[in-house]
Amino acid sequence: MRKGLALFSALLCCSLRAQAGEFIVTSFGDTPTNAVGLVRDLVTDEFTAQFPAAKYEIVLEYHCMKMSGGEASCSAIAGVSPRLSGKGSLMPVSRFNAISSKSNGGAGVSTGEINALRENVIRDSVRELMSVRPADLRASLERVRK
Repeated sequence: MRKGLALFSALLCCSLRAQAGEFIVTSFGDTPTNAVGLVRDLVTDEFTAQFPAAKYEIVLEYHCMKMSGGEASCSAIAGVSPRLSGKGSLMPVSRFNAISSKSNGGAGVSTGEINALRENVIRDSVRELMSVRPADLRASLERVRK
């Protein structure tokens, strides 16, 4: 219970919001990261046409853990959600996950390697989100909202 509360608190503390051109990214994670900079080249014009920044945002949740054996594991979830306000976002209905781990044997994984792993899973989750036809994604979102 305490671990879950600590994780939730950390996620809230590291929540970032940024706007880049035609889309908005709201991210929640274990450490601050430049989410917009990481995914800017992945977001398509077709996506921004279906999900204008005035009404929708990309929501990212990510977390990395270093394990007792020195390995590290990172996961990220990306989705699109209607914008609520500057105070928060809905968890996306359709979520696209990416998970990765790294081990250097007994040497352990460095902070730099964990940061690179985190960036890779964030990009992979957004890549998965962009792999779905935006019109289909919007149609499924509209069905749920009715």
